[in-house]
Amino acid sequence: MTLPASPKARPVLAMLAVTLLTLVGVVVAAPAAEAAAGTCSSGYFCIWRDHDYQSNGMGNRMYKNSGSVSTLVGKAFTASGAGSYAANDATSSMKNAGTKCAVTVYKDSYGGGAHWTLAKGGVRNNLATSLSPIGFNDVISSFYWC
Repeated sequence: MTLPASPKARPVLAMLAVTLLTLVGVVVAAPAAEAAAGTCSSGYFCIWRDHDYQSNGMGNRMYKNSGSVSTLVGKAFTASGAGSYAANDATSSMKNAGTKCAVTVYKDSYGGGAHWTLAKGGVRNNLATSLSPIGFNDVISSFYWC
């Protein structure tokens, strides 16, 4: 049996209900970016042209490789039937879905220039605003596994 709420308590109960529904919505929506990052298959290092694992806001265009890549020159972000974009000096988000070790990204081809290491299982959804690494948005030209 439920007791009817007093007229003074109804606005408070309504506010609590709205707050609860808002919190539930946030909890449900929060994994969306991670779900997108989850599209990188196990054993691969994946990079995307834009933040939040997108490419030009047009879906999940990525470049992935299970081995080291000495140069991204000539490589492209691709998606089935969606065209492609040059991958060199264009990465804004990345995921290490490798099963064994870290991946080190380099600003220059053949492992040259400044570098930064992403741990196994690590992700960066927006290199433009990332505090770690700083200065790696749109400059990655090669990467090597452990």
